[in-house]
Amino acid sequence: MKKVFVFMLLSLFAATIFARGEFNETTIKGELRKPGVKLVAVDFYMTGCEPCDAAIPVWKKLKQEYGDALKLIVVAPQRDDGSCNVKDWHPDKIICDNEQEIAEVWGVKDFPQAFLYSWHNNDPLVKLGHVKDVEKAIKEYFKAIPRVALDTDENCQSLVPMVEEALITNSKIEVISSEADREQLMELRKESHKLKYDEDSRCQLGKEISANSILKITKQKNTLSLKLSSAEKSCTMAVATKVLSGENDKLKTEIAGAVYDLLSQMFGEITTPGDKVKVVAAPKSYDKFQDNQACAQARIDSTIESWEEYLDSFPTKGICIDEAKTNIKNMKNKPSNWSKKAPEKMTHKAAEKYCKNLVEDGHDDWRLPNISDYREIAINCPKIEPQGECPIKKSWRSVFSWSADKCVCKVGAHSGLGDSDVLWTSSGVPMTWGQHKWAFYSSEGVSTAVKELSLSVRCIRDEKKK
Repeated sequence: MKKVFVFMLLSLFAATIFARGEFNETTIKGELRKPGVKLVAVDFYMTGCEPCDAAIPVWKKLKQEYGDALKLIVVAPQRDDGSCNVKDWHPDKIICDNEQEIAEVWGVKDFPQAFLYSWHNNDPLVKLGHVKDVEKAIKEYFKAIPRVALDTDENCQSLVPMVEEALITNSKIEVISSEADREQLMELRKESHKLKYDEDSRCQLGKEISANSILKITKQKNTLSLKLSSAEKSCTMAVATKVLSGENDKLKTEIAGAVYDLLSQMFGEITTPGDKVKVVAAPKSYDKFQDNQACAQARIDSTIESWEEYLDSFPTKGICIDEAKTNIKNMKNKPSNWSKKAPEKMTHKAAEKYCKNLVEDGHDDWRLPNISDYREIAINCPKIEPQGECPIKKSWRSVFSWSADKCVCKVGAHSGLGDSDVLWTSSGVPMTWGQHKWAFYSSEGVSTAVKELSLSVRCIRDEKKK
């Protein structure tokens, strides 16, 4: 019995902070960053205050109902003996308020008064309220708690359980386990792709979290990428990457770190009434590695949405900003006689067959483009544009007529369709290079490629002359 009493006494002492200067926004942020914690309530209590004592059973009920998801900090006047414990009440922390200095700074004039903060909001959910206001706000919060569905390909299926476990451990957002709920969220994302938003309505990276989100898990070689997107607006909210060591005993820890890095971008930059100067969140530091990853992914996806997401993530500094803006502009004005890019790469023979059999947008008269077709949509590469100095033409019969430097431009975006890879053409090279065909290199210009290589494919149809 004595040991139990000593343990309770030590626990109570550990939960008490005596210095006013130690209680500020850092205290609340520290609690909100902890795994499992979604909300922090601050209650200003006064000894001998009947309404304060009447609120205690409600606080106890809330703690019992929400557990560690709700942290309760009580600010109470410091007694002459230096203590400030509240009889028969053991909240998570008790702050001793010497001469009510904290209450004065926080604008508390009547007791009790309460504040409520959430992990991803900048402003308090309740300010100078009462326990009933907090109770109502908590219920509303958990009705609309952010939820996420995991989305990945077969290459990353083995990582999904570890990502899910890390999300559950952090317990900031709800992971959807029901297949019906998951399909509903995916349908919501599908519908969002049809909508158009102005710049003010798009997500700001790290500044907004959607009630319905999709977490895309991808892995290229040994690099794990996590991308959290709004299912409602179809835009990126946070991106995190992690180089995996490949060691099985470290994998779970590394993935947990990547998940925390992702969630930390969503943490609210709260300030409290005790801050003399409003704390403004410092601009997120530029990460060259993440920039390269995001740019590479946008090039792979090669869609208007993927380039817009890149600009959302790197609006002012990024290696692909000009490329993204150019591609968005050109893709929105894509000529109607060009097809979508084929869903997979293929050999030259397969490419010719693919275009011949393609039925798209109600048309079945597609063919594989020739060099002249690509010259018409070439941009940022004067050498291969219609009047350029690159001498590729059907009349070529000798390999010596071609000079590589005349057809290759500075690395950049050279496709008016927004491509960033290599695409087949139907144009052949001189007879001495019979196993080669000309290919359009979106990032470099025009060069040859062996016919058995697997390259990307677009098809073209001849527009009817009016």
